[in-house]
Amino acid sequence: MIKMILTFVAVVASVAILAAQCDFDEAGKTEDMNLGAIQSRAERFVKETLKAPTTADFGGMFEVPEIIRHKDDPTIFWVFGKVTAQNSFGAMITSEYGVKMRQLCDDIWSSKCWTALRVQIGE
Repeated sequence: MIKMILTFVAVVASVAILAAQCDFDEAGKTEDMNLGAIQSRAERFVKETLKAPTTADFGGMFEVPEIIRHKDDPTIFWVFGKVTAQNSFGAMITSEYGVKMRQLCDDIWSSKCWTALRVQIGE
């Protein structure tokens, strides 16, 4: 039980540190972009780093990630959310994630229009 609490605290601290490293403000929140495309691309980047990507569950429409656009570079986005997936021991674990990604072209639904700059899951 103590190990689970310490792990949770470490995850929260890691995500807080990741968020503190990005340069954004409230004005950078994305109201005018297609949030579904950004969320979908971020989830794919998270899946690419998981041990068992087919087990990934992002909570559906009930678990909406926070999406923030960089205040000085409108092509950079931060996406923060939660994912539940199997770890290397087969246990289902829920972890927080942060994805920093860049939009490369106007077709936001195309996978070729996005690149991951940083993906962090859990610790």
